[in-house]
Amino acid sequence: MVNSGTLDASGVNPGESGGEITVTGEKVKLVHYSELLASGFNRGGKVRIGGGLKGKNPEISNAKHTYVGKDAVVEADALRMDFSRADVVWDDAY
Repeated sequence: MVNSGTLDASGVNPGESGGEITVTGEKVKLVHYSELLASGFNRGGKVRIGGGLKGKNPEISNAKHTYVGKDAVVEADALRMDFSRADVVWDDAY
């Protein structure tokens, strides 16, 4: 799976929380100016790239190889309150 565009699950209006973005496959690459946005006004969302936390989520396939380019943007922060969630980048090779 190669992404060079924008996946936006943000909730930037008052009372909204960020959503969830999961990007997985055997090989996952976020290239060029890829953006995965899950910020929220009250709570940040979740962004999972290549698998779940420590590769132990049985509901999410783990990538064998994951690459996040230097110009890629991954956000899951809280914009107003101070309650951010998690960003996970995983592959089974390392």
